[in-house]
Amino acid sequence: MEAPPPLISTELRRWTRRLLSRYHIKPTKKLGQNFLVNARPIRDFAKLLEKSNVILEVGSGLGTLTYHLSKYSTKYYAVELDPKLVLVSYKVASNPKTHIIHADGILFADTLPVDTLVSNTAFNIVGSLLESAARNNSIQNVYIVAQQEVADRINAEPGSKDYGRLTVTAKLFFRVEAGPRYPPRYFYPTPKVNAMMVIMHRKKYWSVQHWGLPKLTACLFSQRNKLAYKVIRSCVDVDVPETLKTKRVRELTPEDIEGLLMWTMKNDRIHC
Repeated sequence: MEAPPPLISTELRRWTRRLLSRYHIKPTKKLGQNFLVNARPIRDFAKLLEKSNVILEVGSGLGTLTYHLSKYSTKYYAVELDPKLVLVSYKVASNPKTHIIHADGILFADTLPVDTLVSNTAFNIVGSLLESAARNNSIQNVYIVAQQEVADRINAEPGSKDYGRLTVTAKLFFRVEAGPRYPPRYFYPTPKVNAMMVIMHRKKYWSVQHWGLPKLTACLFSQRNKLAYKVIRSCVDVDVPETLKTKRVRELTPEDIEGLLMWTMKNDRIHC
């Protein structure tokens, strides 16, 4: 077994680099590996959790979050894709209620019966991760650390430059709020951008009628600056309500898009 990750930031950085060296792990851009080396995000995650939580962590890394956050759960699943990191996670954070799994965490987010999802994972999989979480109705809370740009997109308002498919999925199914911001020095290797925690609580459940949402939003937002009624007709061939005729695609609310989806799924009208 390995020594637990310290909650003093200077020591956590040394602990992280020591383990990476010991196990000959070189963080890769392809897997988006940036490890927490500051204790503040760990404490921020912990404040959001209750001891009754059944937790899924996607991207357990070295087991830094796993070790500390498993204390706030009745059962904890830590899923990691990199086999070398799985081995380290096990040596750092294994305990009777923690299950450390070598697999694609996005697949587990889609199906595992947990109530809370936490992740400080590769920034490039956040969109897929949130889509999976939205489909899994057992997930009531999502707490993730994302690249600032991605966090802004999750929390954007209709009409803004950041508003898009990711926003629609997040805000249709969850109440979303921006959490603390973290500078690049909180991670190793040091990224070029800030990160932010995004806090999400379930407000709507996924139904069979929502299965066409990714296809519809992909079609609509491929022409996000055009008048909505023209794009809607090319995507789903429906008459547009008067309330939408002056809007552009980027101005459609998540509820506007859900209304279109319900009609199109009922009548099998999505074209692309």
